Amino acid sequence: MPTDPKWRTIAKASGQRIGDVMAVYVHLLVIGSNATERGRTHSFNCEDVASALDIETEQVSAIVDAMQGRVLDGDSLKGWDKRQVAREDGSAERSKLWREEQKAKKAASPNAPERIRTPDKDKDKDKDKDKEEHSGFAEFWEEYPNHTAKQNALKAWTKIPAELHPTIMAAVVVQKRSAAWTKDAGQFVPHAATWLNGKRWEDQQPANSGSTNLFAGAL
Repeated sequence: MPTDPKWRTIAKASGQRIGDVMAVYVHLLVIGSNATERGRTHSFNCEDVASALDIETEQVSAIVDAMQGRVLDGDSLKGWDKRQVAREDGSAERSKLWREEQKAKKAASPNAPERIRTPDKDKDKDKDKDKEEHSGFAEFWEEYPNHTAKQNALKAWTKIPAELHPTIMAAVVVQKRSAAWTKDAGQFVPHAATWLNGKRWEDQQPANSGSTNLFAGAL
């Protein structure tokens, strides 16, 4: 707008300053925007605008007269309609396209929900690993000969007071060498969770276990 040559033309025709010409036009735009029939300036008042701009009413009238045929056509702003942004501005269409793109992405990636949940699963695994390491369960699990139902065994282990852990470890060393556990390739070794929940580390060992002194010393 500031570099449009028509303002200089109107300024020369009205004998007024370019700045005042553009200021009057801004008032016309505001009135046209607020009009019931947009683009009409029939409520424009030269005296009010002159007061707002701190110039004489005659100056405003001269500017408006010089604008006729250039930017005004009677009480209508010329080119008003073609300068207006469409009210919808294509936003509805863009929103529709965006939703369709999202649906297409979901359709192309059916496992997306599983991928989203993966970090949580990884965190749970890290927590379980930390629990195993800090509670001494990792050592127990490595020593115990039946590696079945590890999570159940971990739950049972965490319920046992830490001061009993050395006794339990000693009992495992003894019992894993017993005839009951070594018979038939160890198929009769109980699950670790069953063994722990039943406090089987307190079982009396037979004299021929080969490690009775170790077990007794641990108790």
